[in-house]
Amino acid sequence: MTELQDHRNHPLVSICIATRNRRDDVLTALDSCFAQTYRPIEVLVYDDASTDGTEAAVRKRFPAACVFRQNEQVGIAGIRKRGLEDARGEYVFSIDDDAYFTDRSTLGEAVEAFEKHPSAAIVALRYVEANRDIGRDLDSLRGEEDAVVELGSFTSCAYGIRREVGIGVGNYREYLRYRGEEKDLAIRVLDSGFSVIYLSTPPIVHLYSPSRDWHDMMWLEIRNNYLFTFLNLPALFVLPRLLINCVNSWRHYFSLAKLPRLLLFSLCGLCNCLKYTAERRPVSIKTYRRYRSLPAHPAQRSEGFGDLSPVRTKPS
Repeated sequence: MTELQDHRNHPLVSICIATRNRRDDVLTALDSCFAQTYRPIEVLVYDDASTDGTEAAVRKRFPAACVFRQNEQVGIAGIRKRGLEDARGEYVFSIDDDAYFTDRSTLGEAVEAFEKHPSAAIVALRYVEANRDIGRDLDSLRGEEDAVVELGSFTSCAYGIRREVGIGVGNYREYLRYRGEEKDLAIRVLDSGFSVIYLSTPPIVHLYSPSRDWHDMMWLEIRNNYLFTFLNLPALFVLPRLLINCVNSWRHYFSLAKLPRLLLFSLCGLCNCLKYTAERRPVSIKTYRRYRSLPAHPAQRSEGFGDLSPVRTKPS
C-alpha cells in the first residue's frame, strides 16, 4: 500500500498521542506516525500542560496534526477519553509519546486485522522494550500461522480500538488518571461480547522514559487496583480480591520508609471505592473468568528484531 493509491474505500483512522514534557520524544513518535503508508489518517496530539515548548514544536514540525493543549494536567486516562470523543476515525490507534513505529506498514496491517475479525474491538500490537522482562511469548501461542490469540487486556503504548465500541462501553474513566486504565476498559469490552486480539506486527519500540513521578505512580497503582476490583468484579469476588490487592501492594512496596505512605494509600484507595460506588457496573462471572484465563499484552525484548530505528517521513 502506498500513499499514491486510491484510499476512498478505506476507513478513516485516527492516531491519538498524549504527551507531557517530552518534546523531542513526541516529535520522533509523530514522525513515525506520518510515515505510515496507510491513508486516510488524522493525527491528534494532546499536550497535557507541558512546560518545555512541546505545543509550539509540534505545530511547527507537523502542521497537519491537530494539537490540543490542556492548561492543567488531567492524566492519560482523561486524554484518551477525550481522544476517543474527538476522533473521527472508525479505528483509533494510540502510541505513547516515548514510543515509535519501526515499519511503515504497521497501521495498514492492523486495519486489515480489524476488517478480518469483526468481533475484535481492540487490536494489541507487538511492542518491544530493551532490558525489561517479557511476559508470556504471545507468538508461541498462535500455533497455525493465522491463529488468533485473544488477550485479557492491552498495553496503551501499542494498540488500536473500534471507536464505536470504546464509546459504547463507557470509554476510559477519567478519574483513574493512569496505571490500570487499560484493563478497566478491556474487561468492559469483553463483557460487551467483543474481544481483544494480539497482532504480530513489526514491533513498536517503547523507550519507557525514566521521567516519571514514582510517588504518584505508587499511589495510583494501589488505588486503581482497588477501584478496578470494586467497580468491575462480580460481588462474589470483590472482597477476596480486595484482600489480595492489599497483600500484593504491601509485598511489592513495603519498606520502613514507605510504611506511612502504604498505610495512607491503602486507606485512601478503599475510601475511593466508596466515593465511586455509583460507578459500579459488575461484569458477569463468565466474563471475569474469561478475563482471568487470558494472557496479558507484554513487552518483548529487542534482541532478534534487527534494525529498530524509527521510520521517518524524510530520510535522516
